[in-house]
Amino acid sequence: MAKKSSVAKGNAFEQQVFDRVKGQLARGAHPANSDFAQAFLKKGYHSKDRNEDIIVDVSVEVHTAGALSLLYVYECKSYSSSIPVNDVEEFMSKLNQIAPANRKGIVVSMGPFQSGTVAYAKSNGIGLYRFLPRKTQQVVGFMTADSARKATQFFGNENPNLALTNPKATSEFKDGVALIQGAIIMTDFDSFLSAIHSSGSKPTSKS
Repeated sequence: MAKKSSVAKGNAFEQQVFDRVKGQLARGAHPANSDFAQAFLKKGYHSKDRNEDIIVDVSVEVHTAGALSLLYVYECKSYSSSIPVNDVEEFMSKLNQIAPANRKGIVVSMGPFQSGTVAYAKSNGIGLYRFLPRKTQQVVGFMTADSARKATQFFGNENPNLALTNPKATSEFKDGVALIQGAIIMTDFDSFLSAIHSSGSKPTSKS
């Protein structure tokens, strides 16, 4: 079987994220009333700087009194290599062009983030989420308490800071690791979405 192309892999990941976000709306788990919030895949938003639309991967629009009052934009990264800070800076530039106020930017990745990327996202209020592979093997044999603790921290199960940036990190119980409201935590994706949407439920001038 031929390996899936990078474009096909990216499209599949965007669809996966969209389905999870849309599902949360359908279940009523989104803080905004689902009657006034709608998820979109590959929708364009006008940029005055470009005088054309910028297509974003996934978005959620919240409408109040018939007008767009809050916009969530998800940038999806399906590659396994570390996400460089340039990618998030470019995402931030797009956000500023399509919605200078009342929006929240989120980057969802299959791979780790570089430490500079995490620092930039934290400074600019961008949410990060990294899906982690599940830990399927357990070490069998004799280990000291200290070596067991270090092994667990290495794989990111006790140290979310490592899990966000370490290429070899895995998770035993959670979907992944997130940066939200300046804190790095191990969490399931649905819980992350709820927290992100709650943190962005009050319109602000900066994401």
